[in-house]
Amino acid sequence: MKSRATLTALSALMTLASLAVLTGCENHDGNDWQRLVCDVQSVNAGAPLVSAYLDAGSDRTAGTEDDYQPIDTVQVVFHARPYGSTVTLPEDGAHSWFQIDRYDLIWETDPGTPVDLSPHNVIGGHVDIMVPVHEEAAGAILVAGSDMKNAPWFVDVYTGNIAPFQADAKITFYGHETGSSHEVAVQAGCRVHFIAVRIQN
Repeated sequence: MKSRATLTALSALMTLASLAVLTGCENHDGNDWQRLVCDVQSVNAGAPLVSAYLDAGSDRTAGTEDDYQPIDTVQVVFHARPYGSTVTLPEDGAHSWFQIDRYDLIWETDPGTPVDLSPHNVIGGHVDIMVPVHEEAAGAILVAGSDMKNAPWFVDVYTGNIAPFQADAKITFYGHETGSSHEVAVQAGCRVHFIAVRIQN
């Protein structure tokens, strides 16, 4: 029969092994573990995006000559910072800029939404944004282009055959610090409300 000391030692070893496994599952390759960390500060100034099939124009009356079909973009503001206070990244240094060069945009609809937005997903969309350390930089992302505005389901929203609905645009930006080819992902997102007509204030 094993002694109490032996059982205690085995228990301690098993606990340490479990902690090691759990620690090994952490993503130390992720954005927050890099020498230069790039964060999304805001998407569309923190507001949801209203995407309309038609804009009523300057007269604010639908069905007149100045109506037009808008395409919708959102501004994304990034901020770059060193990993910690012990990391020194001088301005204009070899690793002092974060370069974002592509993005994915994946649509997620609420349960019960009668529209499949997956054909409008964007994989590997091109973007070119340089974010200097300790500073901000911004870029615009196309969320609802002409392909979406001319889709049959958006026409149905306009005619009233489909009720206005909301969805989430999940955006993942890919980039790297200058002087390195190690790519990291930066997550962001925006709530989008699809409606028939937009009337500007």
